[in-house]
Amino acid sequence: MGVANRSPIQGAPSTRAVPRRTTQLKSSIFLKLVVSFSLLSSAAIAVVALMAYGFARKALKESTFERLNVAVSLQDDEIGQWLNTQRQDVLLVSQLPGVRRWTQALMDSSGGDRRASRLTLAKYFKELTDTKPNLRETSILTEGGIITFSTNPGREGRYQPLGATTTYFTAEEKEFRPTFYLVPDTQTTAISFAAPIFDNEGDRLGALSISLDLEEVDELIRSRAGLGQTGETYLVGRLEGKNKFLFSDQNQSIKYPNGVNTFGIDEATLVRNGQGLYTNYEGVPVLGVYRWLGDGITGRN
Repeated sequence: MGVANRSPIQGAPSTRAVPRRTTQLKSSIFLKLVVSFSLLSSAAIAVVALMAYGFARKALKESTFERLNVAVSLQDDEIGQWLNTQRQDVLLVSQLPGVRRWTQALMDSSGGDRRASRLTLAKYFKELTDTKPNLRETSILTEGGIITFSTNPGREGRYQPLGATTTYFTAEEKEFRPTFYLVPDTQTTAISFAAPIFDNEGDRLGALSISLDLEEVDELIRSRAGLGQTGETYLVGRLEGKNKFLFSDQNQSIKYPNGVNTFGIDEATLVRNGQGLYTNYEGVPVLGVYRWLGDGITGRN
């Protein structure tokens, strides 16, 4: 029996090194694949996220415009109803038998009868003002436009043209376009309506003129119903050649003495309705809706 010893041949490659290199190669390829797939996955996720953000932004924008347009329609209707109510009130008062009788006595009488008619009219219009606080001033004009009676006696004897700052209409007219103006003494916005006064034979005696302040319109306009915490509504009209807020608040005229201009206001003054993204009168980017109302603009953002 013998024992055989074997010695490794010097210079021959080691058989143990081959599996280690193969493992390293496989690990490197796997790592590259993982990195590639990770990058592709990240890119895909980023694209999906951007698309989702774009869709969400578009949906939010469309939802906001829809909400603003609904608010525009509702408040436009409310303003129209308010104006029509004031018109109906002026026509009603001008046709009251007592007002017609006292006006005729005022025009035809002199001395004691004239003074009695003035006192009666003053009492009646004071009671009317108590029930309609938005009445700024009530006057009776002659056929020539001279103020023969007024709740503001300082205006009596002055000329008040119909059709300038005064919106004149008759019962037969179904449509009218109100004119807003600035009161010189207070620099607040007002509106004046006038309607004819007839005697019992149907002959025109003169006209009843009623000036209204816009506090009730302010309440309608400043309502945030459907607008959230940051939304606002404003009514703008051409006053003294400038676009100005139609507020009864004097501070608004003082704050913006040169008027206000935005893309929405400029478009509406060109008799265009629409919506868009633009800067408001204070330079803040907003989503806005604008609409032409004939003699005023209702804008929201």
